[in-house]
Amino acid sequence: MAQFYVESMIEKFLFDDVNVNGFPDEGKILYAVLLRYNDVREKIRLNACPVCLKKFKNRRALKIHLAKADSCRGGYRIFINEVVDRYLLIRKSIKRYGSNKHSGFYLDLHIRLKFPNKQSIAQFIYDNFDFVISNINTF
Repeated sequence: MAQFYVESMIEKFLFDDVNVNGFPDEGKILYAVLLRYNDVREKIRLNACPVCLKKFKNRRALKIHLAKADSCRGGYRIFINEVVDRYLLIRKSIKRYGSNKHSGFYLDLHIRLKFPNKQSIAQFIYDNFDFVISNINTF
C-alpha cells in the first residue's frame, strides 16, 4: 500500500468511530499497530490535541489545529510517521505460503510463525507487539 493510503487509514482510525471488521485484513494489521498507541487515541477521542493537550469543541476543530499549528503539526507528523514505519516493517515480514488448498501466511521473525489468515496475524501483533517489534528491528 502506498504511504498516503496508510496515513489516510490511520487518520480514519483516529478521528472516526469505525468498525474494523469492515476493513480488509491489511487494515486490521494497521489497526493492531495503532492500538498500541492508546494514549494518543484517547486524547483524540476526548477532542484534545495529543501534542499540546489543548481541548476543542469537536474533532473537526482538532483536525484544523493539527494541520495549522506549527509545533503540534510537527509532533503529530512524527507520530504518524512512526506508526507508518512500524506498520511497513511488519508488513514486509508477512509472507504467503502453500497452494490454494493449503495456504496461509507466516510472520517471518527469527522463526517463522504460521497463521491461517491475516486476521490471526493482526491479533498476534496486538497481543505481542513488543516482541514483534523487537525481533523485526534485529534483522
